[in-house]
Amino acid sequence: MNVSYWLNIEENLLLVAKKRKEILRLIDLAHRSGFHIGIISDDYPLLSDLDVAENLALSGMYHQNLSLTQVLKKIDPFIQEINSEELIDKRIEDLNRDELLKIYLLRCIANNNSIILFYEPIFKDIKTIYDLIGLIDKKIRLWVACLEKNTERYYSFGFKEIAILDK
Repeated sequence: MNVSYWLNIEENLLLVAKKRKEILRLIDLAHRSGFHIGIISDDYPLLSDLDVAENLALSGMYHQNLSLTQVLKKIDPFIQEINSEELIDKRIEDLNRDELLKIYLLRCIANNNSIILFYEPIFKDIKTIYDLIGLIDKKIRLWVACLEKNTERYYSFGFKEIAILDK
């Protein structure tokens, strides 16, 4: 698995694995690396006890000692670019799926992620994220990881296909 090589590819990637354990290893590497790879997945949910603003600011408050206001100010242009101003004060449980995906994306941006890893997404979710990234005035690359048997689902996006090799 050559993540360093992938980082130098300036296009969206379709990362194809023969076995699910290869995808899980990639996710583990993304967590432990300093590569600024954000992960969009329901396996990493937003906290239901917090509103959207608090969820977006949580990492910046904890890791960078920023205030809620400072984090929201930093990501405000992106909030506006994807028309999410009305979501900031909502509770997580009040969001529909498309709104939730917007907040996942904003969370990645708030965490300074320049690459977003989305593993085994359903087509509608990847389409939503792909379209939202197109609205944002920031270079964000999308990596979609999937099993080899499911690659056809993602061909319409034209991502560069690379095999994940678990060594």
